[in-house]
Amino acid sequence: MIGVKRNAINYLLASLCFIFPHVLNASTTQQQIENIANSLNAQGLMQFMRLEAVYDKTIIPLDNKLKFVIRECQDEIHNGLRSELTVNYPFNAGDKVTYEYQLYIPRYFSSDPQGRWFVLTQWHDQPDPALGETWEGFPGRSPLVSLYSAPDSKFGVTYNGDSTILPFHLGMWNTLKFEFLWSEGDEGKLAVHVNGVEFNFSGKNMHNNYQHYLKIGMYRHRDIENKNEILFRNLKITTVE
Repeated sequence: MIGVKRNAINYLLASLCFIFPHVLNASTTQQQIENIANSLNAQGLMQFMRLEAVYDKTIIPLDNKLKFVIRECQDEIHNGLRSELTVNYPFNAGDKVTYEYQLYIPRYFSSDPQGRWFVLTQWHDQPDPALGETWEGFPGRSPLVSLYSAPDSKFGVTYNGDSTILPFHLGMWNTLKFEFLWSEGDEGKLAVHVNGVEFNFSGKNMHNNYQHYLKIGMYRHRDIENKNEILFRNLKITTVE
């Protein structure tokens, strides 16, 4: 009898994993983007938002917060296992731009014990249309700046190849602020404020001279199997004059 029940459960899980991917390519509506912007208290950023997630499945707007969900048995999006919101906020190299949000990581969050890459926030390069560039043939590069999950429920920031563990807390809202001076060269700077503690970095933070776009949520190695959930709220981006 136990074996029969176990087989039934395995069949159900397999069925769920089979059904779930078929909703991944559903188109995003303007109302869905508006709901997401409202959940982040970021209505002014709505025009820059795009989903790399499935609405109401892997990205779920709630009252005053936005939930991201990721699991092994979901389809890949853009050749990766991800649940992310893209915010393509415009800026020029040399600008000072501040990104702020609050991040809630549940106590049951399962980090990868093998330490495979697991990104919670990143700033990604993209083709420069003024130079006639497109995604076709554009080099795939890891972000120079990202927030990541490390083993033993630790979290850190990478800056141009260097990694620093940050003072995060599970089961509570963490307040983050990233103050960039964007640059392809050595004059680039970043001040990261986490729960009132400041960390400073300097040097190159852009792969090319065109605006890098923010991605919040989860993007991880495709062989990590556990399900995870995190929440964001109060997203704000400002250019410092």
